[in-house]
Amino acid sequence: MHWNHRVIVQHNEYLGGVETTYHFKEVYYEDDGTPTSYSDPFMCGDNLEELQSLVNRLQEALNHPVLDDSIFESDINPDDEDIEF
Repeated sequence: MHWNHRVIVQHNEYLGGVETTYHFKEVYYEDDGTPTSYSDPFMCGDNLEELQSLVNRLQEALNHPVLDDSIFESDINPDDEDIEF
């Protein structure tokens, strides 16, 4: 498994409309390159060099296609009686 920074687009319904927003995320991939999940990026560093490295990774994310949030949606139904929380 590996990860990189990517831009994720999200479409959120509200009051009969749809709001589209773009986010930097850390995207995790299977060995075959299939994106499987994402999380909020770690946006700090111990020094200026680490921050510069972060900025470079975020800039690189802009060079890749935007990923739609819907490709990460789970097939798990929270109303399924077999699932324990």
